[in-house]
Amino acid sequence: MNTSMRPRLLRAIVAGLAMIGLCVTALPAQAADGDPADPALQQVVSDDEAIDRDSTVVLDHGHTDIGPRLIDGKWELMARDDTVSPSVWRPIDNIVFRVSNQAVQTLPDDKAYSFTGAKAGDKIYAIPQSEIQGVPWLGWSTQSPAVVDALDGQLELVYEGHQGPGQFTNFYQAGNFGGPEQNWTSATQQAQVLGVDVNTHVHTNWVFTQPGVHLVRLTAKGTLKDGTEVSDTKVLRFAVGDQVSAQQAADEEWKAANNAQAHPEDEAQANGDTPESSRGTLMWVGAGLLLVGVAAAIIALVVITNSKKRRAAAERSAAAVEPEERP
Repeated sequence: MNTSMRPRLLRAIVAGLAMIGLCVTALPAQAADGDPADPALQQVVSDDEAIDRDSTVVLDHGHTDIGPRLIDGKWELMARDDTVSPSVWRPIDNIVFRVSNQAVQTLPDDKAYSFTGAKAGDKIYAIPQSEIQGVPWLGWSTQSPAVVDALDGQLELVYEGHQGPGQFTNFYQAGNFGGPEQNWTSATQQAQVLGVDVNTHVHTNWVFTQPGVHLVRLTAKGTLKDGTEVSDTKVLRFAVGDQVSAQQAADEEWKAANNAQAHPEDEAQANGDTPESSRGTLMWVGAGLLLVGVAAAIIALVVITNSKKRRAAAERSAAAVEPEERP
């Protein structure tokens, strides 16, 4: 083989292997579960805590978690209200989250936040990942002991849609200057599934680009260790902006027929598990295997060619020495 071809050949092999690496590693990232060492996230949840099914409340500040309960064998997505002491569990239907103008923030001048639907410098309304005064601090928890004992694997927290003006987004901001990791967005018209480990407590950013009444539909589902599949769907109500009353949010009905978002029947599409995506995956796998084959063939050709050259050189050397050994 011409020695001038070797650098080009090696560059081609390296490029092929780099493409193979891209095919293997380009997988969807999973949302982080939060830093368990954060003192603000340390809490103890008991199944003996009171359940108030009679009161309707407006939560405009303080800590609340949504999470599943397993009560007398019934699976229910509820809210643990920590704004009172001791903490009380409430039906989500009995709560309005009041997000006043104290929640207004300016979107950073960073393209990493463009998925929120707002531009750099725009004013947004945010229930933040870290608690601030005068704004609800909303997270989720899978720390109910009955749930921890019964659930087999992760809880699936499924976003099924948003009803309200502008765009809704939920994202997690990793620590140590990490970038935002999107969980749900109303810009995508399909169900979006977030896997949540049992016995965890997480807070994220709930962002609304415009004031108004906002409804967010969520389903908490999973499989129990006895094989039972459990699921419960609830609509969270948000009164966003000083000009919107909590009563307006309480009176608003979920208009499923008018909602552009998909129901969990489209969950497979949200996860990318569709015939089209499967064909796409097979194409990438096929391309990767083809590149592996090409690279292997080229390397084999180089080895064979070099071996033949060394053998030919050895034979020429032996032929050159042989006449000198004759008498």
